[in-house]
Amino acid sequence: MTREEFIRLIPNNPSLADIYYKPIKDTMDKFNIDTPLRQAHFVAQLLHETGNLKYKQESGNDAYFNKYDIRYNPKKAKDLGNTQIGDGAKFKGRGLFQLTGRANYKSFGDYIGVDLLKNPELVANDPKIGSLVAGWFWNRSSLN
Repeated sequence: MTREEFIRLIPNNPSLADIYYKPIKDTMDKFNIDTPLRQAHFVAQLLHETGNLKYKQESGNDAYFNKYDIRYNPKKAKDLGNTQIGDGAKFKGRGLFQLTGRANYKSFGDYIGVDLLKNPELVANDPKIGSLVAGWFWNRSSLN
């Protein structure tokens, strides 16, 4: 996908296209999202989840996320892994595909070599990390 093709997908906000094109393109290259069909599905999902790159984090106040504070069940491998009061808000969904929960922040942080348990906002605020979340999830879920 070229930069011009990507910009045409979000014509109302070309500045976001300029910010996110390279990180998204690098992510697609890294995770072999390398055919037009794969790229179309990946970018369509990404634009859907972010409202055309407008939202990079789940909205709501901390009280809304309280229901997710302690949600750990060793029998459920896909659970959030939240173990402390405040985890729900601290590890709310962020990134171009929503990374959610202490366990997922830890796992993804280990993968990229960044302590996201101490710096969870990086997933929403750093275009490279936010893009890599999407590719990491895509790859782990065998969506190619």
